[in-house]
Amino acid sequence: MGDRYGHRRTALSFSVLSVLASVALAVSIILKAPTWSVIVAAALVQTLGAGNTAPWNAIIANASPKGRMTESYGLLAMIGNVAWAIGPLLGGYLLGIASFAWLFGIGVVLKALALVGLAFVPADSQTGDLKSARAHNFKALIPDPTFIIFGVGVLLFFLTLSQWGGTLSVFTIDRIGFTTGQYGLLMSISSILIIIFQYPISHRMAEKPRMALVLGCLFYAFGFLSLAWVKSFLPSIGSIAIMVTGEMLFIPSALAVVGQMSGSADRGKTMGFYALCTTMGVSLGPLLGGFLLDKYPKTPLYLWGPISLCSFIAAIGFAVWKGYSPDGGSSDGKTE
Repeated sequence: MGDRYGHRRTALSFSVLSVLASVALAVSIILKAPTWSVIVAAALVQTLGAGNTAPWNAIIANASPKGRMTESYGLLAMIGNVAWAIGPLLGGYLLGIASFAWLFGIGVVLKALALVGLAFVPADSQTGDLKSARAHNFKALIPDPTFIIFGVGVLLFFLTLSQWGGTLSVFTIDRIGFTTGQYGLLMSISSILIIIFQYPISHRMAEKPRMALVLGCLFYAFGFLSLAWVKSFLPSIGSIAIMVTGEMLFIPSALAVVGQMSGSADRGKTMGFYALCTTMGVSLGPLLGGFLLDKYPKTPLYLWGPISLCSFIAAIGFAVWKGYSPDGGSSDGKTE
């Protein structure tokens, strides 16, 4: 949609629809509507919100100065973690002075304020031809084989990354004995590390995307694997620091590679495929983590070993991958 109608227009459409869905969710909760209506509204909020991912990433790639795409996505990650750090604190404070239902209403207002920023988004340089065969050809939506291989590596990395949520929280609280406050502190420490170090790391690795991808996967693998021997809170901070380093290396570099491998005419498609791979990894990750938690409740190595193996395989894949050349294009010479 972004390639054909314009990324700015697509982002605006999904943003407005996401706000309207959030209004419906807040009203459903305030009025204590039937559970099914709350579920439908919540699903719409997530789906429409996710629809913004590809157009926004494409906009950033189009507006980024040449050779500084990794830094641009590094700034995006840094700002996102500022919001991630502030959000729970603000939510906890507001919950103390307002009802749980009205907390969603305040969230709608904050989301609507974000629409103001769309006025400052640069206009699209070009859009696709609606009458072209490509607009009606599903095969055109499928990236080239080298990019599909890249997507498999991304899926494996995000399958590991998704363990931050359910698997890590259950393991640290139920298996090791951390308090919920200690787990929350680990999340806060991860956000603070990203806020401080993300941009310097992105700047340093801007010209070494393949190395950043490989190292990012390795740091993530070793970070999660080290949890198999963690028995107390302080060592867990070291594991978190290792994992966060991997995240800071991988995510901005992966987005920059996607942006550099595509041209402005098909950047939405490639960003959409990247988002699909990340979503598949995030969706399958809890399934794998939950299975291993139940299967090996007293053997941490059997839990974190297979999870870490996913990132190790991804690291090997990126190391031997021939789809990206050092000059910032694909191996077939396709560049911006």
